[in-house]
Amino acid sequence: MENTGYVALSYQVALERKMDIVSNNIANVDTSGYRSSHMMFSEYVNKNPRQEALSQVEDYGNYRNFAPGALTDTGNTLDVALVGNGFMAVSTADGEKFTRNGNLSTNALGQLVTSAGDVMADTGGKPIVIPQDAGSITIAGDGTVSGEQGPLGQLKIVRFDKPQELKPVGNSLFETEEAGIADPETKVKQGAIEGSNVNAVNEMTNMIEIMRKYESVARILQNEHESQLSMIQKMSKV
Repeated sequence: MENTGYVALSYQVALERKMDIVSNNIANVDTSGYRSSHMMFSEYVNKNPRQEALSQVEDYGNYRNFAPGALTDTGNTLDVALVGNGFMAVSTADGEKFTRNGNLSTNALGQLVTSAGDVMADTGGKPIVIPQDAGSITIAGDGTVSGEQGPLGQLKIVRFDKPQELKPVGNSLFETEEAGIADPETKVKQGAIEGSNVNAVNEMTNMIEIMRKYESVARILQNEHESQLSMIQKMSKV
């Protein structure tokens, strides 16, 4: 395969990966607390001492957009939205994770859990239990959960100096080796949830653009193939 074919093929592979990311963003446009992902491209030069340097397209990596999503009032006293850059700590079977999905409820044990059933952690790392006789529940701006008889626990809210190093686990959880820092500046709003920060119009536009680019590259490969075929036919006649 000539250089044109290598470059075009590498670009097609990168476009396919970008399409996967865009498709996942669109699929999570209604996922509470979801953070959109975006791809970065770079040039990769394959140097062969016997041939000229070959420049190819390489997907360098992807990054998360941590801009806040829109807040929606739900009227559910257990729903919470974070106003700020912090994350809520969650206890899972695989250890502590972090989320901004505040669509909460209680399980059979009265523990405060996410929509996926993961237990919300308090500042001491323990579950927050809401007794059946707790009465009306209030959640203060600092994350303190209280019943009519008094406080029941406080949501563990932390921030990270390097949020781009947070690795997604599913669609609304993140994990990291970085120790979270208590974040009193992030406030909790009761009775609301934060939506996805995906811009559906932009992502649909990106999808159309990717499809057009892919088709354009396919035409380049087809033209290259036809040129090579024509050359072979002419040489065979000679």
